Amino acid sequence: MGNFAVAPGPLGLSAPTYGVLLMLISIGSILGAFLTAPVQRWLGRRWAIGLNILGNGLMFVAPALMHNLWLIGVALLLGGMGGPMWTIAAAALQGRLIPTELQGRVNATYRLLSIGMAAAGSLAGGLLAQVLGLRTVLILFGILTWLQFIPFFRFVTEDVMMRGQ
Repeated sequence: MGNFAVAPGPLGLSAPTYGVLLMLISIGSILGAFLTAPVQRWLGRRWAIGLNILGNGLMFVAPALMHNLWLIGVALLLGGMGGPMWTIAAAALQGRLIPTELQGRVNATYRLLSIGMAAAGSLAGGLLAQVLGLRTVLILFGILTWLQFIPFFRFVTEDVMMRGQ
């Protein structure tokens, strides 16, 4: 994404400005960690996961569709907020649903798959960007991310999130 964002790329940013833009993801993550409990109280536990789906899709699509740095920055900040919310909600759900003697194995498998898929997604994205162009791949990955709302609305209910209590 650096070649896309930094001049002479389409966004035309300086290297320091690109760094600040990326820093917004980290700031969002810190905010997300602090806002997880209030979000769960206000919107329900399931939306700690749903907001991450929404935010991640925004992080992909915003730089592909616009050049307004303020809007891209907001998308990156919001996208960063969702990661800790998902992690906290998923860990709490695992703690409620998985028998104690299996929690270590289930968590290790969950982490292996999530970290492995992140690496595979980066590889696939890079290869596809060589063929289709980065803008197309960002839009495609944003749409694929938002397609997670289909199982989310069907299977991730507040009832499921409360099981085990």
